[in-house]
Amino acid sequence: MLLPEVTLIQSETDTVRVFSFNVPKELEYFKGHFPTLPVLPGVVQVHWAMHFANQQFSIDGVFSQLDNLKFHAVILPETQLELTLQWHADTSCLDFTYRNAHKKYSAGRVVFHQGMTETHAV
Repeated sequence: MLLPEVTLIQSETDTVRVFSFNVPKELEYFKGHFPTLPVLPGVVQVHWAMHFANQQFSIDGVFSQLDNLKFHAVILPETQLELTLQWHADTSCLDFTYRNAHKKYSAGRVVFHQGMTETHAV
């Protein structure tokens, strides 16, 4: 399993989405990271934010950089989370935050570069 099952719990405007989910202990990402205390890798948190944002918003552009990335607490298996996504079309930036009622786990900004397309080697 690579993705959690998410529930859209809030869609305030065209630019904000909030999802709720439980982090499944069966995730492939927990294998070997770390054997005695599985932790959800930060790169997975960024990937999930981008994945769900691409499903919800009209993101035109490709990944350019990460800004203001902060990890406040580790995410363990079976943690209940909310993922808040806010899309800023005017600046091609995606803000994301993982939190629950008890704490903030991580937050950051993904910047997309407009006018570029992905190229693939043939």
